[in-house]
Amino acid sequence: MPAPTRQPSTIRSMLDPELLEHITARRAELDEREEQLARQLAEVRAE
Repeated sequence: MPAPTRQPSTIRSMLDPELLEHITARRAELDEREEQLARQLAEVRAE
């Protein structure tokens, strides 16, 4: 009978609530920066 498989530590880490909160906050920062860059690009293209 094969040994039970264990989740890799990376997957266990990704399920950590504190890490998920950090990822969510960082994603929000990146989304905001993306919007800023899109606006700047539109301004440059309009010049």
